[in-house]
Amino acid sequence: MTSVSPNALTALGGGKPTPFPRGEEKPFFDLAREGKLALTRCRACGAHSVARVVCPRCWSQDVETVAATGTGEVYSYTVLHRAGRPGFEDDVPYVVGLIELDEGPRVMTNVVGCDPGSVRIGQRVRLVVEDRGEIAVPQFTPVEPA
Repeated sequence: MTSVSPNALTALGGGKPTPFPRGEEKPFFDLAREGKLALTRCRACGAHSVARVVCPRCWSQDVETVAATGTGEVYSYTVLHRAGRPGFEDDVPYVVGLIELDEGPRVMTNVVGCDPGSVRIGQRVRLVVEDRGEIAVPQFTPVEPA
């Protein structure tokens, strides 16, 4: 997922932290509200990235927001047995995964909808969106149970 500064997170009503996207992060969360994952595609070299105004490959500023396929695989992950931040206490144990999207970029997010012990590197996952009221947060779930 995009990098959001800790100062941009607020727990609403004692719940999970909620990002307050601004600038280049906004399209990422706007498309999530529609159940889609936003990527930035460079018109100069074709590289995909997550929420950038400058291409990380060729440094072009000629980029556009596109919807990703919403699929990928678990590149790496960890299972948290203690809440990493206030608001996640009811979710433990939970998985934080680095997902390599089919388009190439990697996003860090939660892997949900499965037993945390069943998550594996290389496992195929698809996009799901968690509604946090004011915002939708992209997450991933296994395509098929492990």
